[in-house]
Amino acid sequence: MRNFTLTIAILFSFFVQPVHAQKSLSHNPVIEGWYADPEGVIFGNRYWIFPTYSNIYAKQVFLDAFSSKDMVTWKKHSRIIDTSIIKWAHMAMWAPAIVKRDNKYFLFFSANDIQSKERNGLKDDTLGGTGLILKFSLEHYLREA
Repeated sequence: MRNFTLTIAILFSFFVQPVHAQKSLSHNPVIEGWYADPEGVIFGNRYWIFPTYSNIYAKQVFLDAFSSKDMVTWKKHSRIIDTSIIKWAHMAMWAPAIVKRDNKYFLFFSANDIQSKERNGLKDDTLGGTGLILKFSLEHYLREA
């Protein structure tokens, strides 16, 4: 009987795993969706990702941002900026970058790409450019993060 009990105890130990609180691990990719050109920065105690939303140029008209306190759980901040407030930009917003100086945030981005009426059938040539949002208001997103 003693051998039987010992055998059962050994078999039981193989099939029953101890329950431990598991630490959450990051996954790849860390954010869901179709994004490219990520800018990674740390402001205060939060990690931020400012990526390009990848789509056809006509739909690539905004920038999202993502924030995290632990680099595991990420919060999406949708459409932090879009072409409705950038009058010269009407498509293809991409490659954002952000810096902080003197408690002000400055958001850089590219837009429009360089389009040719001959190549793409547009009514006129469209020049691309680099935009700068002076005093970009990240405080709103810091509060909601």
